[in-house]
Formats: sequence, C-alpha cells, structure tokens
Amino acid sequence: MRRVGAWLVASTITEGPVFRRVGVDRRRRRAAVPPMAYEAIPGHTRHRQEKLKGKKAEPARTVYTVGTASLTRQGVNGIYRRVTLSAFDQGLVEMPIAKVEEAARALSSHSLHVGLTQDLFAAGGTALALPRHSVGRCRRRHCTMGGSLAPGAMLRRASSLASGAD
Repeated sequence: MRRVGAWLVASTITEGPVFRRVGVDRRRRRAAVPPMAYEAIPGHTRHRQEKLKGKKAEPARTVYTVGTASLTRQGVNGIYRRVTLSAFDQGLVEMPIAKVEEAARALSSHSLHVGLTQDLFAAGGTALALPRHSVGRCRRRHCTMGGSLAPGAMLRRASSLASGAD
C-alpha cells in the first residue's frame, strides 16, 4: 500500500481510476547549430531565419503526463511482460530465455485475475471479497472456479495428481 500511496501523491490523483495511462514524451538531445552567414544559405532553404540565428543546444528530456482514462487490458498485459523480462534480466528467474519469453507472451490480466480469485478461495475467502467490478456472469464464473477450492480441496487435488488417479 505504500507504493499505491506514493503513486497517488506523485500523480496528484484525487478521484477516478487509480491506475491510469501515462503518456511518455521523450526528446533526444540536440546539438547546438551555429549561425550561418547569409551568403552561405542556399536559396531554396525553408527556415532561413533559423539558419541565420542558429539554435541553442537542447538537453534530452522525458515528460510524463498522467491521463484520465484507466489502464486497458493490453496496457496491463504489457506491464506484466516487462516485469517478467526484467526479473529474468536481474537474475531472479532461472530458465532459458526462450521459455521466459514464451511465459511472458502467455501472461494476461485475465490469468492474473483468475489466479488471484483461486488464491482467495483457497485461503478460505468468499465471493463477497471479489472486487465489485466482477459482476454478473464474470462473478458467477469465478465463484464456480473457486467452488472446487473449498478448504482442503487443493490438498486433495494435489494428492490425486501425485497418486496418478487423475
């Protein structure tokens, strides 16, 4: 929750979606352009005044703009993929890069949602703890998935897999 609080302070969000699209404007460093003599400027030049005056050097800069729209599913999926590849780059994952890339492509916001729902039920939670946006058919589907995860169900499932009964 500290990171969510830090995000709210940094983004100055007071209402609306917490996780929003962020526009990133990156500008490369530009070297200074010395002024040219009038006679040296070709006749077909468009920006004659710029050539006469020259331009100051501009440092590289990055500007982040927090939008008003919430993150899209595709945006969340992209974040998951970047985090996965970053974990591999930091040496936190020990597997061949091809498998990491395959796993990163397979990640989705839906798979995370389903996994968290299953964890909730496995920990003894109820459908009341599901987020409010999981309504209608989606909520019923998650309750159905979680129904088989009554206390001890995961242990029984693991035992049946280990014994080869399944």
